[in-house]
Formats: sequence, C-alpha cells, structure tokens
Amino acid sequence: MHSLHLFKDYSLNLFSVENLVFEKDFKLYRIHLLSAIAKKMLKITLVCSVAFALYSVRIHLKRRKYKHIPGPKPNGILEFFLGNVSEIRRKIRRGKIVPEQYLEWFDNYGSIFKFEVLNNFIVVVTKPESIKKRACHCIFPKDVLVGQNFPKPSLVYTITGYPFNERFLGSSLVSEMDESKWQIRRKIFNHAFKNEFMNECIGILNTKTDEFLEKLKLKADNKCLLDLSDLISEFTLEIISTVTFGTGFDPEKKFNLKLAKVLEGSNELAINPFMTFNPFNFKKIKNYRHAIRDLRLYTKDLILKRIEKLKSNDYCSSDILFFVLDKLIDQNIDLETVVDDVLSILNGGQETTANAILFCLLEIHRNKPVMDKLMDELENVLGQRNKIGTEDLQKLEYLDCVFKETLRKYPPAVQYIRQTDKEYELDGFMIPENTWIVTNISPFLMGRNQNYFQDPDKFIPERFLKNKLNKIKNFSFIPFSAGPRTCIGKKFAQHAFIPY
Repeated sequence: MHSLHLFKDYSLNLFSVENLVFEKDFKLYRIHLLSAIAKKMLKITLVCSVAFALYSVRIHLKRRKYKHIPGPKPNGILEFFLGNVSEIRRKIRRGKIVPEQYLEWFDNYGSIFKFEVLNNFIVVVTKPESIKKRACHCIFPKDVLVGQNFPKPSLVYTITGYPFNERFLGSSLVSEMDESKWQIRRKIFNHAFKNEFMNECIGILNTKTDEFLEKLKLKADNKCLLDLSDLISEFTLEIISTVTFGTGFDPEKKFNLKLAKVLEGSNELAINPFMTFNPFNFKKIKNYRHAIRDLRLYTKDLILKRIEKLKSNDYCSSDILFFVLDKLIDQNIDLETVVDDVLSILNGGQETTANAILFCLLEIHRNKPVMDKLMDELENVLGQRNKIGTEDLQKLEYLDCVFKETLRKYPPAVQYIRQTDKEYELDGFMIPENTWIVTNISPFLMGRNQNYFQDPDKFIPERFLKNKLNKIKNFSFIPFSAGPRTCIGKKFAQHAFIPY
C-alpha cells in the first residue's frame, strides 16, 4: 500500500511538471504566433498603404492632365476615388438619364467639358463646328471624331455585347471592334436593307398596323387607361421580327416573348449601369442572363433551319435573313457572329421604332395644331384609302417633319463614344491619349441646344420644312449618326413610323 501511494504521488508530480512545461511552451508558441501575425499584418498594412498612396498619386497625376479642361470637380474623399459617380447616380435615382446631367454641365461649363467616372476621364463635345472643321467632305469619314479614326472604347462596347457578362450582341455590327471584319458584314447587311426591299415592306407594315389597331379597339373599352408603351413595343417587335425572319416563323410568339425579356434587361442596364453592383439585383440579373442564353439558343436554331433549307434550295423568301444568309454562307462567318448580327438588328430596330412612335404620340396629343395639320395632310394624300403605298411616301412632307422633330427631341441614340489613341487638339484644348470622347453632336444635347434650334423644348415640326427660313446647321441633326457607321435601320424606322 505504501508503495502504491508513493507511485501515485510520483505520477501526480510528474504530470504536474509536464503540465507546467506544456503550458509554458504553449505560452511561448502563442507569443510567437501573435508576433508572426502582427508582423504579417504590419506588412499587409504597409503594402496596402503604399499601394493606396501610389494609386492616390496616380489619380492626382492623371487629373492634372485634364485640369485645363472645364468640368465638375469631385468633392470629398469618396469622390476623389469615384469621380462624379455620385452626381450621376443622384440623377438616375430621380428617374433621369445621364445625358440630362450633360445638359446641366453644358450650361455650367460650356461646349466642351470633362467629367470623371472611376478614374476614367470623359470629354463631352457639343459643337458641330468642332467636328466639321476636321472634315473635308463628310462627317465621321471613318467613323470617328472627324478624320482621326479613333476606335470605340472596348469597355463600353463589351458591355453592349455582353450585358451581365453574358453574350447578347457579342461581336455584332454594333459592337465589332475589328474594322476589317465589320466592313465585310456591313456590306452584306447594306444589301439587305436597300431601298427596294424597304419599299416591299410597306405591305407588311400596313397589315401589322391594321392588326394592332383591331387589338387596340378590343382593349379600349372607355373604362380604363391603357399603357401604350407595352402595346407599341409588342407591335414594333412583331414588325421587325417578321421583316427579319418572314411571316409565320413564330406563330406562338415564343421568340418575341424571349426577346422582350432580354430587351427589358438590357434597357434597364443602359439606364442604370450601376445595377450590377447592387446585391438586391442578383436574382434579377440571374434571370436576365438565363433569358439571354435561352434567346440565343432559340435564334441559333431558327438560323440553322434556314441554312439547311437554303442549301437544299428549299428556301426562297424576301426577308432580311434570306439576303444575309445567302451572302454569309460564302464568307464562312462563324454562326455565333450571325446570331449576334441578327439580334442586333432586332434590338436596334424594335427600340428605335417603338420610342419614335411613343414620343410622337405624346407630342401630337400635347399639340392639337400639329395633330390637325397632320390629319389634313393625310386626308389630302390618302383620301378614302386606309393603306399607304410607296407612291405616298414622298407626298407626306409634314408627316416626315413630325418624324424628324420627334427624333430631334427624343433621339434614338443619345451619344456616340470614341477613344483617343493619341493626343488630340480640339477647340484649343489638348485631349490626352486614351480619353473617352462623347460626341453629342446632335443626339439629345445638340437637339436641345438653343444655339442650333430655336425654342428647343417646344415641338415644332415646321422647322424641318424645306424652305429658306429653315436653315438647320450641318452636323446639328444626325439622330442615326452618319458616315459608314450610320444606323443601318434608319430607313426601316421611317417606313415603320409612317403607316402607324
């Protein structure tokens, strides 16, 4: 028993000693660990501080390059790094668009000014003379700020081609950065949009307009207000998809429903480019991305079926797809690129026409004298007929003026953006290399400029009548751009507008 007690005491003492040694080692280990962490944190803090300081210096040095150009100055620490983002976001939250902010800056800083977004400097040009003086005989001779052949900013057109990081328009005619590839395909589409084909579309436009008016009669029961925006968007989408794919291609309207969903997302992104940074929009963005993938698969399937028919000589039509595929097959152009181009036509054609019709109806409703004058012209030209023929197009002069005045006040493209690839002098200001140049030569800002249009906020179609009193300055009215990259669907937009 005595031996057993001695053994227990020895064991306890040994355990206590080992425990003390372990506790001492653990404390030393913890001290070393904390010391190592502290050193690591100090290094990280030091690296971050140096990086932060270098980035701040970089912003400051870059900002100095633009100090000679007037424009809004960032205020506070946040705007030092974000630029004028806060000002733009406030405008968007009030239901406005970015070019409306340009109007305020134009009033404050003049015809050429700069602003900053996330350390990207953007110079806005608003004087037609600034563009005209660089050209010999045409505006945007190579789709540039006259004659300089400035490229498109890759970031802007990547967003256009890949909204929500999903391929929508991809490398279409709208977003193609390679000039040589663009030229080949543009020639093909120019052939599809020639005047003869556009005149053939008048019959389709008359038919679709009649269908729309019948639908409108059923809905207009004098008991409730109708939201025309959705109805007219659906109407123009049916027209452009029929002209593109031919009649009867989508009896269940699956394609139009898919495209409408994608257009809803791309338009929302265009109005609010910051929506992708809002975590509350993640589910919505996921749905938009799924809609884009679904639409492209559906479009690709339609095109593949047409190609098979074309190869077997079982396809003869006068729709746009026929003209395009007939030429593209010989060019060995990637199928995904064909999908890009077809969707870009549908996207641009639907939106341009729908907006023009909606804003025109709004202004006609607000201006009864315009409505009366328009009705008189239609009665004189058409008489008892309720269809418009190709022979009537040249006679409807006042209707054409109404169309142009609508585009002046509500242009389909509010701005054109290019990027300088070299230092460039413009109106006495040196524009640094790699600067985004927003050329608001007509769209939105020019159309609302008192210097070029008297009473710009008023709807006055008479300003476009062909007489000596109306001298609209060159380069102040180009709602569809100009030069080689002029909107390919401008004739279609006008033709679709007239029957309606």
